Amino acid sequence: MKLNPIIPQRKKLQDIVWRHVQPTSTHIIDQELEDQKYTYYNESCLHLPIDPYTTPALSLLCTSIKERLHVHDNILFCLDDFACIQGTCLKSGNPEYPTIIRLSSGAVNTLTDNELAFLIGHELGHVIMQNGLVRFFFNIFYKDDAPKFLTHQLHVYELLSELEADRYGFLACGCNLDAFVGYQYKFTGGIN
Repeated sequence: MKLNPIIPQRKKLQDIVWRHVQPTSTHIIDQELEDQKYTYYNESCLHLPIDPYTTPALSLLCTSIKERLHVHDNILFCLDDFACIQGTCLKSGNPEYPTIIRLSSGAVNTLTDNELAFLIGHELGHVIMQNGLVRFFFNIFYKDDAPKFLTHQLHVYELLSELEADRYGFLACGCNLDAFVGYQYKFTGGIN
């Protein structure tokens, strides 16, 4: 049996929220992307790139998971110096720039390879779903005055997005339940 990571309800909520934030003015979007360039550049320069020269084993793991999940986007994997167990995905919104996936040094030093595969797959799940764009546009158009019903829809959508990203992580670690549970235990409990 093949596991389908997609949650239909997440997609429906994405469509609902998207209808309310769909770009109507390219001027606003262009200005926001221009403002992001400096921040994005700093984000990518402050971290050690994960590549075959600096971190060969980790680079191989990232590349193999990207291939396993059939991700063809341009991705820059980086390592940051946070001691906690975390990963983040930063989509620029501009096709000129690669998506940045940061892994904390705490995650790399604490997690097993299978648990790390889960984390990398989870972050790649966000790339596959492109759910960061919904939040990006929501923040541009509503700032602090979004309707409550839409804010609630977005909150539920984001919870389902995290669950769906976990499903991609589960596929990335070869459906290894021990890796999934081990990652969740270490991530939520902060226990090494």
